[in-house]
Amino acid sequence: ITKRLGSDGPRIYGLETCEDFRNSFDGDLKGAFLAVAGAFNSGTNLMAELLIANCYNKKRYEYNKGLGIRWQVNWGKHTPPLKWRDNKEVVYPDAPPSENTMPVVTIRDPYTWLQSMCVNRYATHWFHEVNYHCPNLIPNHVEHEFLPKALDESYKYTREDLHHKNPWLVDNIMNTANFTLHSKTVPVYVKYKKETINHESLAHMWNEWYRQYYDAKFPKLIVRYEDLVFYAEEVTTTACDCFGGTMKHKEFQYIGNSAKKGDIHMNKTSLIDNMLKFASGTVNVTKGMTEEDLDFAKVVLDKEMMDFFNYQHPE
Repeated sequence: ITKRLGSDGPRIYGLETCEDFRNSFDGDLKGAFLAVAGAFNSGTNLMAELLIANCYNKKRYEYNKGLGIRWQVNWGKHTPPLKWRDNKEVVYPDAPPSENTMPVVTIRDPYTWLQSMCVNRYATHWFHEVNYHCPNLIPNHVEHEFLPKALDESYKYTREDLHHKNPWLVDNIMNTANFTLHSKTVPVYVKYKKETINHESLAHMWNEWYRQYYDAKFPKLIVRYEDLVFYAEEVTTTACDCFGGTMKHKEFQYIGNSAKKGDIHMNKTSLIDNMLKFASGTVNVTKGMTEEDLDFAKVVLDKEMMDFFNYQHPE
């Protein structure tokens, strides 16, 4: 565990912005909110449930019985903030002003994140065949052999290997997502509520999504998903203190079962399962990747963020 995460406890980015956020209310914190954000598959639901179970804005509760904890930021928890944080088109009708909201952003080791993206891609599209090459950053014979089939609509009705009972996996192949035989990388596009964003690869997506929060001038915290498993109390308490909140209970309330709800969240994993898998090293973070994919990831993945969060490239 210490090799993967370090031995100095949780890594939280943005703590220096907490005081500025609290001071912006001139002592009247009843208008302060804490809300969750993060890329797909980064533990946003777990972070939200930990906060809701353990933290509240005492001033707000005394004012109108509100907790001051929001399941997601006003602009949508998976939506990049740069363009949409203050755009009224995507802000929820009952949302408080964006400047009244302290985002708590979950980040995940990019290699385990890539593995999860191959299981649940959500609104992310790229040309891949889960059983043969995923995560796929650099195309090889798999993509080249499947491309002609993907362009032939009749193929999906005649082949048994196209996961007919799972339309998400059929789409992986039938939706080429701008991939061509000349592509040097496997391009990605993400369909958000109001726009579609293109990335050169999944590794670029991880970089570019998190860089928008990492470089943001507004107050925010970025916390490791892994710390929600091993340092849940410390991370939750720190986030609660950051926005001026109060912990609800003398004893911390852990979230034992998966925080993911609904059919869209396949292969749900309990907190205990996560701890056992991570601690035992049984998670194969390079499954499905080629040497070319791994070499590419080592070059492309953002070194500054990798270093701050102590994320390691596979040996």
